[in-house]
Amino acid sequence: MTDFDSTWVQGIRTLLQQGLFAKAVAHTERALRCPGNDTNGRLVQLHGLTLYINGEHDAARHAFESTLLLSPLTAESLLALADLYIEISQQKDACVSLNILVEDIDTVPVELLPRIAGLLGKVGEIRKALFVCYRVIDNDPDCDEAIFASAHYMRKLGYAPKAVIGMMRRAVSLAPDNCNYRRSLAATLSVNGDIKAAYDLFTSISTDDICCKNCLQLMANVFEQFGDSERLAECQGRLFEIDSSAS
Repeated sequence: MTDFDSTWVQGIRTLLQQGLFAKAVAHTERALRCPGNDTNGRLVQLHGLTLYINGEHDAARHAFESTLLLSPLTAESLLALADLYIEISQQKDACVSLNILVEDIDTVPVELLPRIAGLLGKVGEIRKALFVCYRVIDNDPDCDEAIFASAHYMRKLGYAPKAVIGMMRRAVSLAPDNCNYRRSLAATLSVNGDIKAAYDLFTSISTDDICCKNCLQLMANVFEQFGDSERLAECQGRLFEIDSSAS
């Protein structure tokens, strides 16, 4: 095969969707062995994606870097390459890929935006991460993940507590069963002096679901202030369990 068409490419993507990652890698490897295909940027890039999804990260990074000499990377590949650079602590290189995506945000598939925001947060591009979260919310006003992430980035950027708490409350209202949202909101309320609201939220959370010692200590402090000896004892017991398992 000296060329490949959209049907063949869709076949590779179908294999990936079915979880047949190694088989997809084998197909793209076979295609690359055909004369002339090793300089086909689209094929080399697709091979990189199959390697990335199959967990062959060093080979995937090499394939993407080779593609850069042949043709532009798609948004999907730029995102994967950024992730691979972060994995080996090449934050500056990751930022280059991520900034290309941010600059061309209007052309990026919306389903990639949450991952872009998350990686921007990892490399310390907090303001840009918040910007991308806002774009997600523009497309889906009820996306609780993006709303909660926005609150997280707003807090890091020094936004007023009222604005951060308002965003957190919005996420909780959309996903009331999400323990992490409720716990984070309760902690933020407590830190900002609304102990009663924090107490009401903490009482809805089982200590069995919490592994963070700082969160448990904060809960314990709130329960102690309200004289809730039973829940205070539960927190102390959970803290003891965590310390015992770590020793």
